[in-house]
Amino acid sequence: MKILLREKYGEDLKVLGLGGPGGDQCPRDLVRWVNPETPIDDPNIDRPDYIERDADPSMFDIKGSWKAGKRIVNEIIDALEEVTETKDEAILKHESLTLDLPLRRVTPKEYEHACEQMEKFAARVKDHVNFEDNAAMHVHTGTIMRWNRQHTENIVPTKVHIIRFGNVAIATNPFELFLDYGNQIRARSRARQTFLVQLACGSLGYLPTEKAEKGSHYSAYVSSGCVGHAGGEMLVRKTTEEINKFFEK
Repeated sequence: MKILLREKYGEDLKVLGLGGPGGDQCPRDLVRWVNPETPIDDPNIDRPDYIERDADPSMFDIKGSWKAGKRIVNEIIDALEEVTETKDEAILKHESLTLDLPLRRVTPKEYEHACEQMEKFAARVKDHVNFEDNAAMHVHTGTIMRWNRQHTENIVPTKVHIIRFGNVAIATNPFELFLDYGNQIRARSRARQTFLVQLACGSLGYLPTEKAEKGSHYSAYVSSGCVGHAGGEMLVRKTTEEINKFFEK
């Protein structure tokens, strides 16, 4: 992407990428799956019942990365061509705060189930532990670790930054934030444009919705993050409140 933009606008062009909420998003076409040309030692990518499709090249390969980069570049060029006004001055405000979000907790039933699964695994596997074993047991060990942690901790201090730059709001968070939370913040924001930046000021793992927690997935397991939907709702509320303070009439 940077290569293509600098070819058009010059080598001195500075590009800053802002990663928006996408904890439950995938940049790859999971429906029209294309096997990567580059060998990848990951059983999650192996498709034994693979059917050849007419689709984009795999995003695991260089060709796929270039394809995605070209699409982003085309959108940037299109947006810049529509700019009709520039300004030399803009309002600049910044607020840094730490939110005390609730630690996502596990129930006694979840803890007992995790212990049972670990005991069965230990009895079955004696020596070699493979990738699939690590992935499966990660869920249960994370549950057990959370059970132990929640007896001494209740909150997760979470650093966020809120910025007003002209008519634009920028808000950060340290999560892989599910898209639904980002949409809620943008919908409630009074700014003309709202940019959200995830995985800023550290990384506290995924922050799933309640629906995702009930459905279960690698991005919604207890082991995948330390804050759950209750903290997500609080993050949305506090972030929106702080943004709107900067845009009060």
